[in-house]
Amino acid sequence: RALNALLPEDIKVRAAYQVPLSFDARRHATSRTYRYLILNRPTPSPLRRWTTHWVPGWLDVEAMARAAQYLIGTRDFARFTVPSYHRSTVRRLDRWDVWREEELVVQELKANAFLPQQVRRMAAMLVEVGRGTLPESALLDFAEGRWELPTPPILPAHGLCLVRVNYPDFPPGLGDSHDA
Repeated sequence: RALNALLPEDIKVRAAYQVPLSFDARRHATSRTYRYLILNRPTPSPLRRWTTHWVPGWLDVEAMARAAQYLIGTRDFARFTVPSYHRSTVRRLDRWDVWREEELVVQELKANAFLPQQVRRMAAMLVEVGRGTLPESALLDFAEGRWELPTPPILPAHGLCLVRVNYPDFPPGLGDSHDA
């Protein structure tokens, strides 16, 4: 309660745990879940401009959901990150769900780790699948080098939100992705 009294209204502490001094929040995480929100309607929303990315044309969410499944598994995601990234680019994508909630199209991804700009680049290509300008296999073809793009598209950061980070031996159920 003491921490929450000091924090701004849009940030709250739900629980706190004592960890060893050797604990590293980034390196000890076993998975992360991100959510990208797309406002899919004819006009933008001034109230949602910082939390969603507006796409005016109707998106085929079913095609997007099918296309997202092509990248599930362990693979090299180098083509979805910045060219200067010099560490391993192999990641395990556990889940990529896409669904519609009225005028919102939600993309939720869970992986052991993500590369810089990876989620926003993959989400951008998935939007193009939803628009019908790319085939459902485009993301896999691009990831595996069978298809070239001059510059891979990238969506703005304001639709992206980290909703959960999992750690070994962390209490299950705390911070489930749907109650961020």
